[in-house]
Amino acid sequence: TLHLSLRAYLLMREEHPLCIAYIEKNNDGYLFHGPFSNFEGITRFILGLIDEIRIVQPSSLKEFVRRKIESQKLT
Repeated sequence: TLHLSLRAYLLMREEHPLCIAYIEKNNDGYLFHGPFSNFEGITRFILGLIDEIRIVQPSSLKEFVRRKIESQKLT
């Protein structure tokens, strides 16, 4: 489950139209409740819109994204 801003929602609809069936509007944005084939693709989407998406669950996706960010070794 991902919480999406309007911008993230519009980009997800454009880039991944099959996801539309898994998105619902709520009071402060949109929720995506859908399957992932793996974490790599959704992580690229999340990192590209890091300020526009909040990972609600699963915790394993949160940890995967956290490890991906830490592995960048930004100095």
